[in-house]
Amino acid sequence: MTSGTIRHPLRMLLLPVRSGTEAVCARKLRQEFRNLGIQSSDYAYWVLLQQQNWLEKKQASPELQRIVRTLIAASAQHVPDDASIYGEKLSRAYFHIHTKLMDEHLMSHSEATAFLSHAFLIAYLAAEEHLSAAQIARVMTQRDHRAKFSRQNIAALLQPLGINTDFTKPQIVALYHRDAKQELSVFSDADFFTAAQIVAEAGTTLGASADLTGPLCTLAPIYDGERINSPFTPYLQMLHYQCSIAEFADHALTYIYEFSPRGEKFEWLHRTYPDTIAGAANPFLNNAKSVDVLDIGWVRAKKTHERPGAMALLTILESMEAMGFPARRELAWWIRLWLHRIIRISSSVPLRVPNTLERGQIERLFDAIGQGNTNTFGILEQRSVDAVASVVHRGLRSRGLGDPVNATNLSSGKLGDCEFLNAHTSELFAYESHGGTLSAIYVEQHLATIKKSIPRRIEELTAIADLDAWTVHIKFIAHEVAEDIPRSVNFAGLKIEIDALTFAEFFFNRVRHEQEQEHYVEAIQNYLLEPLQKNRTPNEVRQRFLTIID
Repeated sequence: MTSGTIRHPLRMLLLPVRSGTEAVCARKLRQEFRNLGIQSSDYAYWVLLQQQNWLEKKQASPELQRIVRTLIAASAQHVPDDASIYGEKLSRAYFHIHTKLMDEHLMSHSEATAFLSHAFLIAYLAAEEHLSAAQIARVMTQRDHRAKFSRQNIAALLQPLGINTDFTKPQIVALYHRDAKQELSVFSDADFFTAAQIVAEAGTTLGASADLTGPLCTLAPIYDGERINSPFTPYLQMLHYQCSIAEFADHALTYIYEFSPRGEKFEWLHRTYPDTIAGAANPFLNNAKSVDVLDIGWVRAKKTHERPGAMALLTILESMEAMGFPARRELAWWIRLWLHRIIRISSSVPLRVPNTLERGQIERLFDAIGQGNTNTFGILEQRSVDAVASVVHRGLRSRGLGDPVNATNLSSGKLGDCEFLNAHTSELFAYESHGGTLSAIYVEQHLATIKKSIPRRIEELTAIADLDAWTVHIKFIAHEVAEDIPRSVNFAGLKIEIDALTFAEFFFNRVRHEQEQEHYVEAIQNYLLEPLQKNRTPNEVRQRFLTIID
């Protein structure tokens, strides 16, 4: 071997040395060589000899072990952060981990060395960036093909370093109750399928690779008016746990066994599902007993009637897995709230509400809404506006009457919560109910949203009259109205006039005229009482309604 082929002894060792600490480690190595009485011309030869002996004898010499421990510790301590803590542990456990990778994870000597050369990066990703072992394995596989990375061998490294990416049962309990408190305000009176559309729209905004409407609706229970049928509850529970993991760790969600789904955390979550839709058996054990990763092979192995649900679960998890951590975490929150909607509706018995209201009860309802926010997630406000608007525009073609409060206007092309089209006068009247104070920002945001729907409506409108003949009236109804509300806009040649009223103004003198009473009683029955009787409406809203009218 000529001097031109001699490599640097530090690089020959392929140790996990942190970037920027090579010079420090090189000085430490030269000091160790001097202590051993090795001449500088023999540095590289000594390293080669030590590596060969380690490979043949299955154990490194005490001298090599001491040098490796010294260099790893020096690399960790040179940078003042938490790496020094697990760096010291790595320096002591390096050879033990190396042996374990070979004996238990079937790596060759060179594969184990290549694997451990990334130890600091792996530790950083777990401790600082909260990547799970499965996610780290995916990242490292893209960086280095010399070793086969898996969640199991990543965990074999993290465990002796004292790095734990897991979460606790109290954490998942706290997350569950926090989600439960937020579900009503997000979904209001949406049914399973409308809520699924809301989640899917959020997913599209966050960059999900698939439209999740279909998969979520496939998994959703079906309510036939008497009972709820939920054939895919086990997949819902599996989805709930994976989406809970996404709150705490940057995890590859198709990997289902890293966070102990047979342990107490999931068992607690499993038991929160009501008996009306859930069984007692562990869904992971029943549906993925010998499967580490959910994939299309897992779906194909299911029974024919189970495959739609399995495919829906896989589609959702794969789509989330392809997202960055912040977006995945946000989408997981939306999905968990959708699952809480299923839990709440499936476990509640609807309070009875009357089938009709007398004039005095209607007046008390309108007066209560006019006086201030009813704290019913906008439900009583929007249902009452539906009823009144249906009478005001009696006989006109309508759209959106009775839709859930938070239903997306974009999917239906609506320009408000409800709307009415007058073909004779070329006018379209849209109503948008808003609890609290109506601000210019809210109006601008609504206009930005309907701007996306207008191209879909132009063909419909121009089939009746030229576009410049049409006027759209958007009426915002709120408890208070700011002074700087825009009064008119023009989108793609369509004139839009904006009116803003308080609920008190909108309801003023309604039902007071004898000839109109019958129409209002009927409208209240159709557009307020019937929706309130459906299981999608929270009992909290029914209770508030009963208190108001009594």
